[in-house]
Amino acid sequence: MNHLLRELEAAGAEFPQTGNLGRYADRTLLAFLRFPVTPEQRQELVRTLPGIFEQILPAIKVAEEKSYVLTVIGDRLRLLGFLQEALDYLGRAAEAAETLDSALTRCNAFRSYGNLLSNTGRYPEAAEYLRRAAEAAETLDDALTRCNAARSLAHSSYRQKNFKEALPHFVKSQRALHQTLRDNRWPQGVGAIVSMYADVFHMGLWTADRVYEETQDELALWHGLGFADGIRCVLIREGLRQHAARPSASAAAAPWRPGPERFRELFHEGAAAGPAVGALRGLRRLEEIRPADYTIRERSGVADPDKDAFCPPIAREELDRLLPDDDTVLVLFHFVDDDLYGLPIRRGEDRKPRLIHGADGFLFLTGVRPRLEQLVKDLRNVLAVVIDPDIGWYRLDAAELRKNLRQETVRGGHDTAAIFEELGAIMAWSALLEAIEPDPARRRNLHLVLLPDGPLFQLPLHAARVEGRPLVDCVGSLRYGLSLRTLAIQEGIERSRKAREEGERTLRGVAFVNPAGGDYDRLHSAVDEVAHLVNGSPPESWRLFGERGAADLLAVRANLRRHHPTPNLLWSVCHGGTTTDTIDGDDGPTVVVNPSLLLRDGPVSTTRMVAEGYDLKPVLEWHNSCCLLGRIEERERTHQVEGYIAALTLLGCRRVSSASWELSDVAAAEFARHKLKALCDHVFRPGPRSPHAFALAHRDAIAAFRAADDRRYDHEYFWAPYLLYGLG
Repeated sequence: MNHLLRELEAAGAEFPQTGNLGRYADRTLLAFLRFPVTPEQRQELVRTLPGIFEQILPAIKVAEEKSYVLTVIGDRLRLLGFLQEALDYLGRAAEAAETLDSALTRCNAFRSYGNLLSNTGRYPEAAEYLRRAAEAAETLDDALTRCNAARSLAHSSYRQKNFKEALPHFVKSQRALHQTLRDNRWPQGVGAIVSMYADVFHMGLWTADRVYEETQDELALWHGLGFADGIRCVLIREGLRQHAARPSASAAAAPWRPGPERFRELFHEGAAAGPAVGALRGLRRLEEIRPADYTIRERSGVADPDKDAFCPPIAREELDRLLPDDDTVLVLFHFVDDDLYGLPIRRGEDRKPRLIHGADGFLFLTGVRPRLEQLVKDLRNVLAVVIDPDIGWYRLDAAELRKNLRQETVRGGHDTAAIFEELGAIMAWSALLEAIEPDPARRRNLHLVLLPDGPLFQLPLHAARVEGRPLVDCVGSLRYGLSLRTLAIQEGIERSRKAREEGERTLRGVAFVNPAGGDYDRLHSAVDEVAHLVNGSPPESWRLFGERGAADLLAVRANLRRHHPTPNLLWSVCHGGTTTDTIDGDDGPTVVVNPSLLLRDGPVSTTRMVAEGYDLKPVLEWHNSCCLLGRIEERERTHQVEGYIAALTLLGCRRVSSASWELSDVAAAEFARHKLKALCDHVFRPGPRSPHAFALAHRDAIAAFRAADDRRYDHEYFWAPYLLYGLG
């Protein structure tokens, strides 16, 4: 207690001599926050602090500084719980600000006083001061100040349950916040802002729901969708801050050409062939990595328009392009605390986008997040059983694997089928499908685009059981998206390239194949997978890069950088996962921990791709026959989404197919055979292409894979990890 008073006295004594207002504010703030007080000490502080402050205030002659200091004192007293004293100082600060020309000082003083008046239930007075704060903020070229002023008005109305009045203030606050987040380049800045201002999005969505319940005005629901998509945009944008800003130009691309004709010469074979059934593939598991330990952060003043485009939520009129027909349904999921909102969008009878909802507002499930998080843990336990080297899993064929999993269930372990049965029940998929399409006979024609949130990023939703069947079997096709804004960006790329790709239906594939693995098990079925690609395509359809031969035939970083923009189908067969990558830059080498492909000369991380200016716009789809690269991570509710798919989307890739967990080598090669055939049937063929061609190809590939070889691979472990993100 005495130490606290000494800190305050030192700050007060120093201020008149130095006139350093910033130093004074820092010292008082530190003093307040460092020393906890007992109830008895609080009473002594109430008696002592005003005297200290009153000694300081006469030394401040400039009215603007006096208002500022009074505001600082009032805010600190409020944090300590001295509400009556805080009201006194903040009231004096607002009075001092009345005649000032500084709009910023007026805004801050009025907002602090208005917030405390609202918190203490003096709503009419609060509304007046908060309104004046907002008026002052509108004159400033400072998006964060405008955000704060609108946010305070929204919260004050929200406390009074005046949701109709609160909603437009939340909307205004959100728009200003997006501008702030787009322009912010300081290290850690975006993450801190997101953590502080997440309430704007979550409370905005909840408020929109209440406004619809009161007014039945569907515009409120569209505002709610904007809040849900807005926070997703911000999370993706925050995750992408790990990657360096892109340079102005990338390496010159080589022209596409087929070859080599004798592809087997690209690989070491013979004695190195190893077990017939293959081995585990994959790098370090994501939960073993701490990406915060190594990172590249954007530098202040370095702009990247491509990243900025990820920030604003989608506008209602933009949704029209994302719904190519009446059977396409976008389903945006969003958690508010433990409640899960489902926001399905489909064309209505007037062919305009319609947000499907119930009589009282949004469709939502209450209190489901803990149950879903437990399912994530259960699924990881199943996968741990599968990949446990002590049971020699990598030497088991598919039938033995299923037998082992059944034995694990009998011993009290986790039942894979039960996990997906419960996933379907928790998310009430039957009821959701009924709301989307009441006619059961027509549900098989639906093309779903699912945008997960929270633990749903870790669960393959297409494997959820609906009335005994996987969801993927109940609809026409199913794919995923990161956000509505992300899909709109990808659709814009598709539209811009439509003219040059309209008549081109020839497969031009490029495959980078590295079966060696370094310290990891060799991918012995990689050569078989390449044989499936070559034999399942028209002649001269592939340009191949492997582990041996001339320098321009190797699966190395330089060749990937040079050749990645040349194909319309890019294919990678190698170990994948999260690992360290050392990248040379202007300031020397930097170590990052990112999702990566493992090529012959080392990992190619997502940061490396961004830093080297990869341009994936010409690539229709990138299929990764690799582990873990389909996995998207939301880190313990820290408001940050990371993933390989997000980075590839930033680089212009319109579709990414990959796996969310470790793959069997042999199974991955077999799936590749069906994936390529389905792409040739739906995409690379003469004639018009369905707007769902890639999604239909992915669905058919999974179905054929499950049916092949006497249903050898008809187990969720084999087919459920394969995800398609992006356009249909």
